Amino acid sequence: MKKQWIIRTGIVVMTVVFCIYTAGVGMARDCGDRVVSTMSGNYKSLPPLNFVEEWDNGLIGNYPWVHHTSCTDPSGGTGENVIEDIGDGILFKDNIRYIAQTTACVNESFIDFSSWAPGITGMWIDKDTILQFKIDDLTINEFPPAPPEQTTAFQYMLLDFNNGLNIEFSQDGHFVYINPTTMYYAFPLGQESECNIYSLLEPLYADPDDMPETMYLEIIGFIQQLLDLEEPSTVEHHQHMETDYIRILNISD
Repeated sequence: MKKQWIIRTGIVVMTVVFCIYTAGVGMARDCGDRVVSTMSGNYKSLPPLNFVEEWDNGLIGNYPWVHHTSCTDPSGGTGENVIEDIGDGILFKDNIRYIAQTTACVNESFIDFSSWAPGITGMWIDKDTILQFKIDDLTINEFPPAPPEQTTAFQYMLLDFNNGLNIEFSQDGHFVYINPTTMYYAFPLGQESECNIYSLLEPLYADPDDMPETMYLEIIGFIQQLLDLEEPSTVEHHQHMETDYIRILNISD
């Protein structure tokens, strides 16, 4: 597991900006031409430029996904706090901490392209690479207690690149700070989101010409985590995520 995935307690959540469908959002950034409205042109056929996961092949999916779960209470209780299931081509993820527990609970599904074979750096990403995804639900019944401006519960989709860049997709209140070279984007639940990956990362550079011509996507991850509590929980905390599909496609004019 990559170092960027180690999330520490007490991290301040950064201001969230919208990638797609930004109407009505207070301090959100309008991505403008970073949103691709139609799929036109021809798909490049050379691997590994096209990645399509529509969860129509069970938990393993069409690629070597790793599913990691953990939810063990120091007092010895465990319970079936973490649930993963596939229904109607949708990945269901539930991360649950029961009443009276203090334990941290995590539910992660990720794919590490750099570990597929020796010498593989990751999935090649260039200025024509398009991301499509549809997440139907990303919610929690009640947020756990946390100090001001901090969070003890988060869930998101992560794109992790070889050059230290990341893109985190989530909903208001569910983000967590990763590092200064991460872009944070909200998205509309239940609708297809479609973006040019390079354009999503442009705000990290004062001069867009400084962006690398190519980069490699190392990890795609769907992460849910409840950090441990100082006092036993008085309510059941239940994170829920439903992912319909994710596609990474390279389109030529």
